[in-house]
Amino acid sequence: MPDSNTTPPGENSTNEPVPAKNNGLKNSLIAAGVVAMLLVTASLFIDDKPATPPATTSQKTAAVTAEPTPASAVKATTTSEPTISVTLPDPVQPATINLSGTWYDDSGTKFEVIQKGNRFISTGFNGFGMATKQMYGTISGDTLYFTLQDGFVETDGAGTLNEDGEHFDYMLVQGKFRESGQLHLNHKRN
Repeated sequence: MPDSNTTPPGENSTNEPVPAKNNGLKNSLIAAGVVAMLLVTASLFIDDKPATPPATTSQKTAAVTAEPTPASAVKATTTSEPTISVTLPDPVQPATINLSGTWYDDSGTKFEVIQKGNRFISTGFNGFGMATKQMYGTISGDTLYFTLQDGFVETDGAGTLNEDGEHFDYMLVQGKFRESGQLHLNHKRN
């Protein structure tokens, strides 16, 4: 037989329901964190400065890309130890391509890309689904000029979309370091 002095769960001694816990502070802090992340991301689209630093005019340069065009931006000096710089053309042409979607690099990193006009931002996710890289930049015509942030390292790059519309050839440049690769639309490297 139940004890007459015990109150059932969910009620107090006056038979009124017990109010639920208030998680207002916790929810407010989470919302503030989300808003802060959105503001940082939005600031990348608001900034009108080029995504890459201007090239040094004192360098003699020669195009590195296979088919140089006036908008080519990947350049190397003609000295014995080449220094490469990536620059945004002046003036920037309207974007002729749309990169929005899911892309994969040669190592399998998944990039979710959002494009707005001739600006874009992308987040790279590792195999565990954690955001580990960020790429942002400007599209001028059919050429992409970007900065890749991997941890604390920032590397500039440029590249073009292939004719099939599903592959993007790029070159990363940092001082004398140069690495080329390919991004794949909606599929991993074959």
